[in-house]
Amino acid sequence: MTHARIIVAASIACTAASASAQNFYVTDQTTFTAGLTDFAVEDFDNGANKVLPDETLVFDNLTVSFSATAGGHTLGDDLFCSGTSGGGNIASALITFDRPVIAIGANQFDSYTSIGAGVDGVYHDSYQIDVVSPFPGAELGDFCVVEFTEPITELMCYPLTSFSMAYEIDNLVIVYAPEPCTADVNGDGMLTPTDFTAWIGAFNTNAPECDQNSDGACTPTDFTAWVGNYNAGC
Repeated sequence: MTHARIIVAASIACTAASASAQNFYVTDQTTFTAGLTDFAVEDFDNGANKVLPDETLVFDNLTVSFSATAGGHTLGDDLFCSGTSGGGNIASALITFDRPVIAIGANQFDSYTSIGAGVDGVYHDSYQIDVVSPFPGAELGDFCVVEFTEPITELMCYPLTSFSMAYEIDNLVIVYAPEPCTADVNGDGMLTPTDFTAWIGAFNTNAPECDQNSDGACTPTDFTAWVGNYNAGC
């Protein structure tokens, strides 16, 4: 089991608003997707597949929902989210992915927005998008990449200032997080007989890694499940 890291290229059009270890850079879509095996591309060319009564936009690999002070639509071939804060309400747009994501890249246009990256409403990273500063060499339409410190399931977009938000993207590339390797009990990134020893230790201590069949319990049936997971590989 290996994990290929995405190579950093050139300067970036994004800047971190916190001390997170996110990686930001500008490249092109072809370079970014080269070597990726589990990813999806949403070009927004055909608009939303379906618009729910609450104006949520539904696409193949994500949904976008909005607060009362924000809205969104497809603008040409782009996804456009905007809104103005007022009356104590903060305009926001929530992008929810269909499964955990470790990186995204997109052509960035109007980008006066703050982003929170997290899982089920808990945001462990945040950053700002501003293609004017502090990277004046970046241009509107650059393909901007964000690699996350941990897998995420959603992005919360809200005003960069206290007034308004404008977030326009196209050719959104979604890079999915690898599936966990359950049989790699010792977490060393390889499947070896040492994982059997680690499983015995997990069984004896009732550790979470013992549960190989995902039934919520640590029982002898998990040994059979571990053997099956080991033979299946990762």
